[in-house]
Amino acid sequence: CWCANGTAITTDMPLARAQRIAELRLERNTRLAALDGPWMRAVGQKLIAEADAIEAKRQVLRDMPITIAPALAACLTPDALEALTPNWPAP
Repeated sequence: CWCANGTAITTDMPLARAQRIAELRLERNTRLAALDGPWMRAVGQKLIAEADAIEAKRQVLRDMPITIAPALAACLTPDALEALTPNWPAP
């Protein structure tokens, strides 16, 4: 995510932010997929409390791009972007 700025090479922060959220979405999708089986099992066995708990975790994951947006926008350096990690729900 570099760009030439006259004589200097700088980081294209809007592009770097877009790349970071894409990376986070990939990880989020992996985590969502890992919860699909346990959720379907809980629903199939009519374990309502367990299914609800898993669904709450799934919703946190689905909401991640929105909830992390303010922190993502506040990242002014590549190091800050690299350090940005959502509060992932426990598996």
